[in-house]
Amino acid sequence: MSTSTSITREAGGKVWEDNSLSEWPDNDYRLFVGNLGNEVTDEMLSAAFKIYKSFQKSKVVRDKRTMKTRGYGFVSFSDPMDMLSALREINNKYIGNRPCMLKRSKWEDRSVSGKAHTAPRSAEQESLSWSARTTQKFKRVRPNS
Repeated sequence: MSTSTSITREAGGKVWEDNSLSEWPDNDYRLFVGNLGNEVTDEMLSAAFKIYKSFQKSKVVRDKRTMKTRGYGFVSFSDPMDMLSALREINNKYIGNRPCMLKRSKWEDRSVSGKAHTAPRSAEQESLSWSARTTQKFKRVRPNS
């Protein structure tokens, strides 16, 4: 298990101390599990993934006020091959009343102190990035001659 007590995180322009990450194993391989219904519990999520030897932990993310699921959760493995097998075999299988959607988790990307964190971009860089993304999304329409 993790020995650190909190991690500084950044998302949506806000920075905060996140103590919840200390519950997760260090150096794990984590999957994001999306499209979960409100009936799905931590135990149901665990049951779907405990067929893999290196399964470590699962957690359904819930709204703190209403305690309803936010529609997603996370699953942790110690072996990357088990994570890849689960990604291939469990994706689109039913957990509760809905087919789940699995992706490789990017939880490290939001850590301010993590290696994936980058320096803020200048307005010029942001503008160039936006224009590049915009032109990729739309096809050029040519009028009929």
